[in-house]
Amino acid sequence: MRADRLDNGNTLVLGGENAEEFNKDGNRVWWFSDNEINSRIALDRSLEGAQLGDSIERLTSGNTLIAISHPSAYAIEVTPERYISAIYLKNENGVSGPETVAGFDKLSSGDTLLAVNGHPVHGSSIMLVDDADMGRFERRPRGDNGYQAIRSIRETESGSRFLYAAWELNEVVEFDTTKGGAVQTLMLNSRPYNAEQIGIFNQPGKDRNLTPQTVIESGPSGTIENDDPYFSWSGSDPDGTVVGYYYQLDNGQRQFTTSSSQSFYNIGYGSHTLRVWAKDNYGAFDPTPDERSFYSKEPAPPPSEPPPIVKITSPSDGAVVDVRVITVSGTIQQFSGNSATLVVNGDRVQTIDVSNGSFSATVILTSGKNTIRVSATNKGGTRSHEITVTSTTKPTKLWVQLTWEEDQSDVDLYTTEPTGDAAWYHHKQNPSGGFLDVDNTKGYGPEHYYISTEEGHTVHEGDYVIRVHYFKSHGHSGPIHARVIVYKNERFYNEYTFPIQKDNSDATGPGNWDKDPDSWHYVDSIQLP
Repeated sequence: MRADRLDNGNTLVLGGENAEEFNKDGNRVWWFSDNEINSRIALDRSLEGAQLGDSIERLTSGNTLIAISHPSAYAIEVTPERYISAIYLKNENGVSGPETVAGFDKLSSGDTLLAVNGHPVHGSSIMLVDDADMGRFERRPRGDNGYQAIRSIRETESGSRFLYAAWELNEVVEFDTTKGGAVQTLMLNSRPYNAEQIGIFNQPGKDRNLTPQTVIESGPSGTIENDDPYFSWSGSDPDGTVVGYYYQLDNGQRQFTTSSSQSFYNIGYGSHTLRVWAKDNYGAFDPTPDERSFYSKEPAPPPSEPPPIVKITSPSDGAVVDVRVITVSGTIQQFSGNSATLVVNGDRVQTIDVSNGSFSATVILTSGKNTIRVSATNKGGTRSHEITVTSTTKPTKLWVQLTWEEDQSDVDLYTTEPTGDAAWYHHKQNPSGGFLDVDNTKGYGPEHYYISTEEGHTVHEGDYVIRVHYFKSHGHSGPIHARVIVYKNERFYNEYTFPIQKDNSDATGPGNWDKDPDSWHYVDSIQLP
């Protein structure tokens, strides 16, 4: 018995004297039997004595290709009205003996590829049936291994074909019809299968697996001014799950990762292309990887000033901490500037002070592994240093961070919970446990609010309203430019950037949102749980 799951969700079954299609409710919606063949013998004597074989496939035209057991024919093509529209005949040079069709594939060219088993001398064969002349086939050499008992056969995008000797040999052989022989043999004695080489070939005993799709979500395109790009991507699978990705930069080696993002450093200037393949839980890969091309612009000739040398001295790379808030410190040599850039996990950017070649900044960690990168730029270029720090703190339900771009200014984060309680600098912890654990009054930030059921906090259902107030300028003139990043259930939710026009310490505190609207900014309302 053979069965195949169709694209419409129905199941096509071939067994005994009948070929039948059943819907999801188990009701038969189409059939074809030996009797249907016998009723047409008067019209075509070439089918006399034919019986249904052991292979069946629904074609894209809606017709059904069925293997038959008959001295003169290999297969018939049947319309939805159960009319035999084509007969695939053996020609006069066909091999006599008990041969059966084990598999077939309707090719993009319109021809039909047959895998035929059974003759004790000549073994199994691959046959290409010309769609323009149903009465002929072309027999191709079958390689040097004398294959027996072919399991199935499929066309690949390259125009070559895969045949599978399921029982005797435990091999997959790539058979090239243009060369007339086997061009590659893939041994499957060790698992998992090399699905990247096998491509769309069916795994034995399984329905045909649908391949996953890949999308590069973010990353540079066009011309960039550095050679340290960052990319993120995603994948989807119509009949399973995505378990990881392979990525390849230019013609380099493919690398596997379970992450959906990757930073590249010092890749060199010039044209580059990144390709990403999603991999599903059956080991299949996206046959059409997403790719993005960009150009890394070579800088002007090096100036007399050497590039900065950045070094994070604390914490150490690979450190494990049991807190959510840490201090990151280090040095920047060959640098006369007063600020640098700190990036956490590739998406949280904050400006930090640099004084006399040293920096010390407050950093908010998420639960688990965090990457921390400090970059400095002078006329000699941009240089960075990156470390990883793992926080063993409990996961959060809501995580909010505020930073801003201007020094000498005091900006405040307000988070109002569904109960009406607000966490702010004068009332840092709500009765629920929601906590403003970092308050910065000098410049750049960060300020940080979080709430976590795993730390015993009570997460009330409803909207958590985020606002920002420009409390006081300590020498800065003009508007400030703020950035708020929100994580929900430890996953990036959104990023918001906006200006606030003026400071006003008299309009501070919950409920004063309308007292001086130019000093306030409504960010968003986040629904929990």
